[in-house]
Amino acid sequence: MIPVDPLSFVPVTRGDDPRLGESARFLVDRHACRPGDVVLIGVPDERGIVVNHGRPGAKAGPHAFRTAFYRLPGSWPLWDAGDVELTASNRTMHDQLATLVATVVRQGALPIVIGGGHDATFGGMKGVVQAVGTAGIMNIDAHLDLRPAEPHGDVGSGSAYRRLIEDGVLRGEQLVEWGYQPHAVSQTHLQWAKLHGVRLWSYPEICADDPARCFASLLTDLAARHGHAAVSLDLDAIVSPAAPGVSAPAPFGFAAEAILACLQLAAQQPQWCYLDVMELSPPHDEQGRTARLAAVLVWHVLRVRAEGVVI
Repeated sequence: MIPVDPLSFVPVTRGDDPRLGESARFLVDRHACRPGDVVLIGVPDERGIVVNHGRPGAKAGPHAFRTAFYRLPGSWPLWDAGDVELTASNRTMHDQLATLVATVVRQGALPIVIGGGHDATFGGMKGVVQAVGTAGIMNIDAHLDLRPAEPHGDVGSGSAYRRLIEDGVLRGEQLVEWGYQPHAVSQTHLQWAKLHGVRLWSYPEICADDPARCFASLLTDLAARHGHAAVSLDLDAIVSPAAPGVSAPAPFGFAAEAILACLQLAAQQPQWCYLDVMELSPPHDEQGRTARLAAVLVWHVLRVRAEGVVI
């Protein structure tokens, strides 16, 4: 892991106004975290995005997130494991991430992975399953990420969930694709999902009801069926005026407030054991809006877990 000093992101310290970067600590020993702690993990990699011809820039996502996040107020049990080192193959990097996530989950802490390309979710979810045996997964995303392997063998950013299913890490019924947009999804991939029992909820279907209520019901069901629940948020699920700094901006999508409500509900779920926030692309982020949004979403997750406060 590449070390990160949380305090270096805090430009000014004041005794009457503590910031998250002052209380967060670099996780030297991954066994030091305890139940109730949160562990940030950065994945500064965009190779999968480039393979799938997306907009490059997400390798700077973890740094931009920390710049916004560690300046927010608060003092909660928080570790930073640093950034995963880029190996020659992103497959190897995914395996390293899986090992780290598995250790954190076994310690009873909540890993929050910040990307970077969404392909890294393969490693995060694999680590969850290594730690707990089985889990249900909610993918909040405009896309299904069920692409097959690339002909030249590289791993694209849109392949994580298909790899998890084909490698036997998950069964299709353990995955809920939540918020996919029909215009952004191949019919071939949609049929593959149905064939493998993936549970599909499109953006129009969700918006016909209350998104937070729909999300809470599905997450509770996943936890009941599979013992644990994990959530992946691709920031392109949020409408682009609120989240312009992503690899594939969405002309329409969820309001930031709807995603906030969903993540706060997840933070109240005792069986929830993993979150990742992916595809933050700072070069395309007007005035840093998306980085601040991602930071505030995670801030509220910490607040709910520590204090039980929901807005």
